[in-house]
Amino acid sequence: MSRIRVFPYFPGLDIATVCYQCEKPKCVEACPVNAIKRDEKTQAISVNEGVCTACGSCTQACPAKAIFIHPTKNVAIKCDFCGGDPECVKHCPEQAVEFRLTPFDARLPPEQLAKDLAALILEAKK
Repeated sequence: MSRIRVFPYFPGLDIATVCYQCEKPKCVEACPVNAIKRDEKTQAISVNEGVCTACGSCTQACPAKAIFIHPTKNVAIKCDFCGGDPECVKHCPEQAVEFRLTPFDARLPPEQLAKDLAALILEAKK
Protein backbone atom coordinates (compact mmCIF):
# COMPACT_ATOMS: atom_id res chain seq x y z
CA MET A 1 0.00 0.00 0.00
CA SER A 2 1.35 3.39 -0.97
CA ARG A 3 2.44 5.62 1.87
CA ILE A 4 2.27 8.70 -0.32
CA ARG A 5 -0.85 10.76 0.38
CA VAL A 6 -2.29 12.95 -2.39
CA PHE A 7 -4.44 15.93 -1.46
CA PRO A 8 -6.40 17.85 -4.13
CA TYR A 9 -6.45 21.56 -3.35
CA PHE A 10 -8.04 23.03 -6.44
CA PRO A 11 -8.39 21.93 -10.08
CA GLY A 12 -4.97 21.19 -11.52
CA LEU A 13 -3.08 21.19 -8.22
CA ASP A 14 -2.73 17.96 -6.31
CA ILE A 15 -0.01 17.80 -3.68
CA ALA A 16 1.67 14.51 -2.91
CA THR A 17 2.70 14.41 0.72
CA VAL A 18 4.90 12.03 2.65
CA CYS A 19 6.05 12.10 6.23
CA TYR A 20 8.02 15.25 7.02
CA GLN A 21 10.34 13.30 9.34
CA CYS A 22 9.86 16.13 11.83
CA GLU A 23 12.67 17.14 14.13
CA LYS A 24 10.27 16.84 17.07
CA PRO A 25 7.63 14.46 15.71
CA LYS A 26 4.17 14.95 17.12
CA CYS A 27 3.24 11.38 16.18
CA VAL A 28 6.00 10.07 18.45
CA GLU A 29 4.81 12.28 21.31
CA ALA A 30 1.19 11.20 20.77
CA CYS A 31 1.80 7.43 20.70
CA PRO A 32 0.72 5.99 24.07
CA VAL A 33 2.63 2.72 23.55
CA ASN A 34 5.91 4.10 22.14
CA ALA A 35 5.45 2.28 18.83
CA ILE A 36 6.86 5.19 16.79
CA LYS A 37 10.55 6.01 16.95
CA ARG A 38 13.39 7.47 14.92
CA ASP A 39 15.48 4.77 13.26
CA GLU A 40 19.08 5.20 14.38
CA LYS A 41 20.49 4.11 11.00
CA THR A 42 18.28 6.07 8.57
CA GLN A 43 17.00 8.79 10.94
CA ALA A 44 13.51 8.16 9.52
CA ILE A 45 10.54 8.03 11.84
CA SER A 46 9.10 4.52 11.68
CA VAL A 47 6.28 2.51 13.24
CA ASN A 48 6.90 -0.77 15.05
CA GLU A 49 3.87 -2.66 13.77
CA GLY A 50 4.25 -5.30 16.47
CA VAL A 51 3.73 -2.69 19.18
CA CYS A 52 1.17 -0.40 17.48
CA THR A 53 -2.39 -0.70 18.80
CA ALA A 54 -3.99 1.36 15.98
CA CYS A 55 -5.44 3.80 18.50
CA GLY A 56 -5.18 6.67 16.00
CA SER A 57 -3.48 9.17 18.32
CA CYS A 58 -0.62 9.56 15.84
CA THR A 59 -2.97 10.21 12.92
CA GLN A 60 -4.61 13.05 14.79
CA ALA A 61 -1.26 14.54 15.82
CA CYS A 62 0.44 14.47 12.40
CA PRO A 63 0.63 17.97 10.86
CA ALA A 64 1.14 16.48 7.38
CA LYS A 65 -1.73 14.00 7.59
CA ALA A 66 0.88 11.48 6.45
CA ILE A 67 0.30 8.70 8.96
CA PHE A 68 -2.82 6.58 8.76
CA ILE A 69 -4.27 3.28 9.88
CA HIS A 70 -3.80 0.46 7.36
CA PRO A 71 -7.27 -0.85 6.44
CA THR A 72 -6.47 -4.57 6.77
CA LYS A 73 -3.37 -4.76 8.98
CA ASN A 74 -4.97 -2.44 11.57
CA VAL A 75 -1.70 -0.68 12.41
CA ALA A 76 -0.43 2.82 11.78
CA ILE A 77 1.67 3.17 8.65
CA LYS A 78 3.65 6.03 7.19
CA CYS A 79 6.50 6.66 4.82
CA ASP A 80 9.81 5.63 6.33
CA PHE A 81 11.74 6.18 3.07
CA CYS A 82 12.12 2.40 2.69
CA GLY A 83 15.39 2.46 4.57
CA GLY A 84 16.72 5.31 2.42
CA ASP A 85 15.93 3.63 -0.93
CA PRO A 86 12.28 4.55 -1.60
CA GLU A 87 10.34 2.00 -3.64
CA CYS A 88 8.01 4.70 -5.01
CA VAL A 89 10.96 6.37 -6.74
CA LYS A 90 12.19 3.12 -8.26
CA HIS A 91 8.76 1.99 -9.48
CA CYS A 92 7.16 5.17 -10.81
CA PRO A 93 6.76 4.49 -14.56
CA GLU A 94 6.69 8.19 -15.40
CA GLN A 95 9.66 9.07 -13.16
CA ALA A 96 7.38 11.64 -11.54
CA VAL A 97 8.55 10.79 -8.02
CA GLU A 98 11.96 11.71 -6.71
CA PHE A 99 13.60 11.62 -3.32
CA ARG A 100 14.86 15.04 -2.24
CA LEU A 101 14.33 17.69 0.34
CA THR A 102 11.68 20.29 -0.32
CA PRO A 103 12.54 24.00 -0.53
CA PHE A 104 9.45 24.73 1.55
CA ASP A 105 9.10 24.92 5.30
CA ALA A 106 8.05 21.34 6.01
CA ARG A 107 6.59 22.33 9.35
CA LEU A 108 3.67 23.99 7.57
CA PRO A 109 0.41 22.10 7.00
CA PRO A 110 -0.22 20.73 3.47
CA GLU A 111 -2.80 23.45 2.77
CA GLN A 112 -0.20 26.19 3.29
CA LEU A 113 2.39 24.29 1.26
CA ALA A 114 -0.10 24.12 -1.62
CA LYS A 115 -0.75 27.87 -1.42
CA ASP A 116 2.99 28.59 -1.37
CA LEU A 117 3.55 26.30 -4.35
CA ALA A 118 0.70 27.90 -6.30
CA ALA A 119 2.18 31.34 -5.63
CA LEU A 120 5.58 30.15 -6.84
CA ILE A 121 4.06 28.76 -10.05
CA LEU A 122 2.17 31.98 -10.72
CA GLU A 123 5.32 34.02 -10.11
CA ALA A 124 7.32 31.84 -12.49
CA LYS A 125 4.74 32.37 -15.26
CA LYS A 126 5.15 36.17 -15.15
